[in-house]
Amino acid sequence: MNNKLYIITGPAGVGKSTVSKEIAETLEKTVLIEGDDIYNQFISGRISPYKEEAPLDLFWQNCTALINNYLKDGYTVIFNYIVKQKELEKLKQIFKEYYIIFAVLLTDEETIIKRDKERPVDCQMGERSLILLQEFIEENYCRDNILDTTKLSISEIADKIIKDKRFHLNKIKLEEIKKPEDILQYMKDNIEYGWLDSNGEEHIGNMKGFRTLYRTSSLETILKHKLGTCIEQVWLMKYLFDKLQIPSKMFCTRIYEGKDFNKLEEEEHMHCFLLYYVNDKVYHMEHPNFKCIGIYEYNKEEEAIQKINAYYEEMSGSTARPVTEFFTVEPNLTFKEFNMYINHLDEK
Repeated sequence: MNNKLYIITGPAGVGKSTVSKEIAETLEKTVLIEGDDIYNQFISGRISPYKEEAPLDLFWQNCTALINNYLKDGYTVIFNYIVKQKELEKLKQIFKEYYIIFAVLLTDEETIIKRDKERPVDCQMGERSLILLQEFIEENYCRDNILDTTKLSISEIADKIIKDKRFHLNKIKLEEIKKPEDILQYMKDNIEYGWLDSNGEEHIGNMKGFRTLYRTSSLETILKHKLGTCIEQVWLMKYLFDKLQIPSKMFCTRIYEGKDFNKLEEEEHMHCFLLYYVNDKVYHMEHPNFKCIGIYEYNKEEEAIQKINAYYEEMSGSTARPVTEFFTVEPNLTFKEFNMYINHLDEK
């Protein structure tokens, strides 16, 4: 299923409605469900949702029914309301077949007061916004799902929630990996294409300065930062296949560059890939190249290598590319040093 459920929560006045609307307008085929609008359907005899006798069970039944109807029809749903851990666990169980993105928007006291005053007068919470802010801080949400919005614009907040995988709830965990398909799902759920520079700074969606600043990462660093180039990602997949005791190999296809190559502003022309072997079949698992994410079956290793390399040769304007099997990734190598390591393997 490609449609998802976005759950946006946070104290009153933090910007849930505005951010939710921005997300809904950014994505395709979306529905925006405001929890406040559903609760405000109670007219005569309405009880504040903060009171103990409030009809919250009926409210949540209505919310989940509406969310479910839209999800079943292929819509991505953006739902916002005050969602504490108790309600979150119920929503996770009800919608366990769907990808759930959960974001807790927080800010500092000064900003929450300022934002509350910018709301319509009949929606302002005054001092209660500070009480709710403290309640959210004390709720002990998972750190991955908390977003400090103090210094971010609405578009920046929405962009982070859409793109950052840390907000995904039903991500597969390392200890849950039992088969190759789980490895690919883990990569999709947890690992972004990006790199760390010599100062430990993250670079995502930007290759500027890569040849001079890039350093290879250890497995521990990859898992900590949840990002890597094709080099790190293939190294991580190899580690995961080894844990499953499934044979696998790492390969590097590239436009050959000798040790005297010093055109540091040129794009890198390298791609690392992994093959694994099950029941006399060869499989290519691709995750770093977002255009080709998946698992591809071949009869023989030579067939797989030839087809994969032909794809990258075509991308390189039919320039010949050697393919080399490699066996490890030492941490803290520059791009040139890693390239020399690959070249050295060819010379053996």
